[in-house]
Amino acid sequence: REGAQELAREHECLHVLPDAATIDLLGLADCVITDYSAISLEAGLLRVPTCFFTPDIERYAASPGLNIDLAGGETGFCSTDAAELMAVALGDSPASAPSFERWQAFCDAYFDGTGYGATVRIAARIEQLL
Repeated sequence: REGAQELAREHECLHVLPDAATIDLLGLADCVITDYSAISLEAGLLRVPTCFFTPDIERYAASPGLNIDLAGGETGFCSTDAAELMAVALGDSPASAPSFERWQAFCDAYFDGTGYGATVRIAARIEQLL
């Protein structure tokens, strides 16, 4: 948490809100920086640009493992370098727009068919099975 507070002091556009629920802040975010959290998919549903900070990706990939190949580049920006990550997240890098577009394309494909009304369709199917 101290590292995040230090970054927030260096970048006035970065805010650290340790007592706030992440899901409540997603709608306010210009960009989400995460590691391997499902918040990345929730951000993708809301079309919030997302970056992945993965300094331990080799160890994490070995155990517990990854469901998505973040390091392959097809899913957007993934880095072990915090300064590089900040440049992309702030839009100060030529990689920003293409990375965000790749992540959004991944999320659009991942959630294909689960648009508006998905909950009603799921409930109706469960009701049929009962």
